Amino acid sequence: MLKKIRLVTLILVAIIWFIIILPYFLVQTDIGTRYASQLISYYNKDYSIRIGHISHSITKPYEITLDNVSIEDKTHLVTYLSAKKAVIGLKQTDLLQAKSFDYLVLENGDIKLSPSIENINIDFLQLKDISLYYQAPNKANNIVLNHIYGGIKPWSKRVITERIDSQFNFTIEMASYNDIDIQSIFVKGNQKDKTLQLINLGGDIKTGFFTANASVLADNSVLVKQLKVNKLNFQSEDGLSNINKMFSQLPKTDIQQLSIIDSSINLADFSVEKANLDIQNITYNHDWQLQKSNLFFNAQSMTYHEQLIEQPLVQWRNQENKIIIEQALGLWNKGSIKLSANWQNNELTIDSIIASGIRYQLPLNWWQQLAKVHFSPSLPSHITIKQFTLMPSLIIDTNPEFPFQFTNFEAFGNNIDINSTNEALHVNGTILFKADSGTLNTIELQKPDLSLNFTPTENKLSFSTLISQGVLEGDANLISAEELQSLSISSHAVDSQILSLWYLINNPIKTDNFDIKLHGYLEPLSLDGILQTADKQYQIKNNQLDAY
Repeated sequence: MLKKIRLVTLILVAIIWFIIILPYFLVQTDIGTRYASQLISYYNKDYSIRIGHISHSITKPYEITLDNVSIEDKTHLVTYLSAKKAVIGLKQTDLLQAKSFDYLVLENGDIKLSPSIENINIDFLQLKDISLYYQAPNKANNIVLNHIYGGIKPWSKRVITERIDSQFNFTIEMASYNDIDIQSIFVKGNQKDKTLQLINLGGDIKTGFFTANASVLADNSVLVKQLKVNKLNFQSEDGLSNINKMFSQLPKTDIQQLSIIDSSINLADFSVEKANLDIQNITYNHDWQLQKSNLFFNAQSMTYHEQLIEQPLVQWRNQENKIIIEQALGLWNKGSIKLSANWQNNELTIDSIIASGIRYQLPLNWWQQLAKVHFSPSLPSHITIKQFTLMPSLIIDTNPEFPFQFTNFEAFGNNIDINSTNEALHVNGTILFKADSGTLNTIELQKPDLSLNFTPTENKLSFSTLISQGVLEGDANLISAEELQSLSISSHAVDSQILSLWYLINNPIKTDNFDIKLHGYLEPLSLDGILQTADKQYQIKNNQLDAY
């Protein structure tokens, strides 16, 4: 009997040895590990799994360590996981469950996230020196995270697809989002009730750093409670309009508090140096909405389309969904500009704008450019200027065909309305100009005086000036920048050769007293009319006296 029991025991031990113990030791050898990974890959129709070495410790019976592990897509040969080491904590309640684990630690490797990857449930996922790559299905957003340390619990694909509850804490050496690089990132937060909360987020960006507290809500809109940016130095060869296109990919975003400190931005057509911005309650929803915001901004300098403004300062506050611009000021062309205003919906009302000491040289073809000016869709389409004052300034046009200059130039205007459409810019109101002296294509002017009256259908101009010992005065009606409805000039003791210098008549007669009436086109120049002297009247055709 004892011999039979001993024989059965030996048989059972042999069975256990060959079925359990021997495979246990064999699988931890290089040959056994290779065979095990081949066996797993053979029975998995989607993925090819490679394992360099499998190890297990009796002291940690529910833990398996894999070295040099990789998971590839058999169809597309895409490597979803490559890690030097993976530590797997098995579920004690179900040791044979291959899609659910107590914990997983991945060290020194790469992960490529894909919506198609098979779902695995992990109570706690820990990453040590892992790089992660993700591309959205529409290929609009690319995210690369390098050298990640930290963990998330729990983890499964449902964290992203179904927004299940989770907690996470990570540090990331470098991240790239659509070619924007951020270094030394830390992020701590949770996901609860389908709301992603970034309790503590920060990092280094473009020689500066930022911190934020934000949430991604259940409807995928973003709520930023606070965002601080310090010493940002952003440079791009793109223009401001192209930068705005970057924001077009944003979901609806509400920012309760945005602070930018000692930062600079340099674009192709816009730059700001050493700027400070503090703004509250702004919204992005296809475009930026500021109606509920409070703002303070100053900078060392700001340049827009080569126009430099030094020491700009803007301060506004919100009052009943109206922006009250308490002050906006800066130094421009060696002078100063200051204004106060209010902005509601699509209307801007400037209570007062005062400029002084300006030394401005008009750009080439400024007249043609002025005729084509229209507001950007993001700016108010209606502007009212209650009071406009230009204190003594200097204005210069260096166009070699028709140069001019006005010294101690002043301007005054009240209740000026400016309306912009897709086609044109319309101005209504009256502006008065005067100067101590000036030159108009080599003709010296004394005490020039000019009045511009803008109406919806035409622009009326009245002027007078002293020239040597004489007086020149007149008025004009402009239908557009190209068409002159009428121009009348009366001269008293002024040499008529001035008419050729001003391109009005190419072959004027010699006289000191005359009256002319003209009409026609300024671009290209073609004027017709009459020249009246004390004893004779002359016809003018295409800037030429007829039969003279």
